[in-house]
Amino acid sequence: MEFEIRQINYGSAEYEESLRIRDEIFRKPWGLSIYDDDNSADAKDILFAAFDGAEMVGMTFLQTENPQTARIRSVITIPRARGIGLGKKLMDKAEELAFEMGFHRLVLRARVSALGFYEKLGYKSVGEIYEYRRVPHVEMEKLIGGN
Repeated sequence: MEFEIRQINYGSAEYEESLRIRDEIFRKPWGLSIYDDDNSADAKDILFAAFDGAEMVGMTFLQTENPQTARIRSVITIPRARGIGLGKKLMDKAEELAFEMGFHRLVLRARVSALGFYEKLGYKSVGEIYEYRRVPHVEMEKLIGGN
């Protein structure tokens, strides 16, 4: 399976598809709806998605926290695109872009069930486990650019 990873624009049809996928994977299993959220902050993020032909199969967002730190958000791969390295490719893309933008620290909110994935990529847990949208999470961080 070959993937194209490209930037998508807030408010576009591709963005609406990203909302649908985020809702299916991150909200519906817990009786929530992404459409109940105020998603307008997404307009400030750099949004990119992976495509298998015309089908969106994964995504992640990069958000500025401060001049040194970027937050990686909504790392998702659809079920049929899991276990083949797409999540790592999305993370590599986010890290590369963050470094190019001058960030030296990346942070993210990880589901406890995904800790191993992020740890393999060099992320370290910081703080205690907490519940976010009915799911146990922990904050993680990684320094980039040789710092």
